[in-house]
Amino acid sequence: MNRRLECAPCASPPLLLIFSSAKMLFATALVLFLAAAFAEEDRCLEPRDAGPCQHFQTKWFWDQQDETCKQFHYGGCLGSRNRFNSKQECMKQCIYKLHNPIAVPDLCLLEPDPGHCDDDRIGQWWFHFNPETGECDKFFYYGCGGNDNRFYSLYQCRKVCGERLAPQIACDRCDIRTSFCKAHSKYNYTCECRVGYEKNAHDECIDIDECRRSTSNCHKNAWCSNTLGSYRCECMAGYVGDGHDCSFVGLGRSSYDCSECSPHATCTEGVCQCKKGFRGDGFNCTDVNECYDSTPPCDENAECRNTDGSFVCECFPGFAGNGYNCTKQTVSCLDKFDRNYQEQCGAESWREHYYLDHETKRCSMFWYDGCPGTSRNIFSSLSTCEEMCEQTNVLTRARKFFLLARGATHRDRG
Repeated sequence: MNRRLECAPCASPPLLLIFSSAKMLFATALVLFLAAAFAEEDRCLEPRDAGPCQHFQTKWFWDQQDETCKQFHYGGCLGSRNRFNSKQECMKQCIYKLHNPIAVPDLCLLEPDPGHCDDDRIGQWWFHFNPETGECDKFFYYGCGGNDNRFYSLYQCRKVCGERLAPQIACDRCDIRTSFCKAHSKYNYTCECRVGYEKNAHDECIDIDECRRSTSNCHKNAWCSNTLGSYRCECMAGYVGDGHDCSFVGLGRSSYDCSECSPHATCTEGVCQCKKGFRGDGFNCTDVNECYDSTPPCDENAECRNTDGSFVCECFPGFAGNGYNCTKQTVSCLDKFDRNYQEQCGAESWREHYYLDHETKRCSMFWYDGCPGTSRNIFSSLSTCEEMCEQTNVLTRARKFFLLARGATHRDRG
């Protein structure tokens, strides 16, 4: 008698196990993809090596010193990975991946091809992109064949290739007001500070206050006034000159006991001199409105307010900084607070300012007299401090919820 064997139902693998395996496969694939991408870029940095074999082939390699692709003879086996079948392949892999994160259209790397036609009369001048110079050059196209690296106008060529691939694109991040673009090599550019500016910890060019540092070349009998990127020297009352060289000519009048001097003047041996921020003969001193100078002392994103004998710079709402340097970058909240901001600087114009306290994780108030500093963690209002710093991980979670709730309330009311 034949006995039929029945199979038990196959057990299905747990759904969680399948999901975990899929996640593991995806993560592994991602790691391998990224590793391959970085390995492709690393190959450009390997030294040229023709290998031990003698079956020579013409290849191209990336020369780090000259920063260009050069031809060499490859032996046919082993050697380094820094070898490419064509100049275009080499340039695409090394020049633009190492120096420009923007994707490279293949057509812009092709050698110009004039094509051919039986009737030369239909040919005309076109443009092609030159990846070595980053410029669009003219060439004569005969009207038939050729390749896609040809454009009927300079504008079209620059739009497709030039604006995306030109090495000068690295200069776009330079602030032309405070810095200029310097080329170190064909594809390596940096932003260098202009005269009167220096780099801070964030690689930004900020104004140097030559007057406070006593690095100006003003005469000892001249007032020094700082301006953006420079400074100004002005001879004191009783002296004439250009501020760098001042000669005493006398006031034509003196006050033996200093009683006749202006309250805004100093008195030395009967000679009255208007204090910094005032003009006059020492007996009558009037305030100088620095905000109306030809060279404004404040950042373009700050308000300048004249005070008696001085001035105040205050960043607009939505900007961080001390008024001389203002920024919209939220990373300014991560700067360590400069305690020098809390000192007295002689302006006698105390006003409320705020900074993000990294210990309490809240925006705290302090009295500001206009002292200079390097930290960007300074705000003219509590709302600006909170709105800019809520995007960081420093502001307390509870405070963030409060700000979000307050914003929702305002929207509901609107």
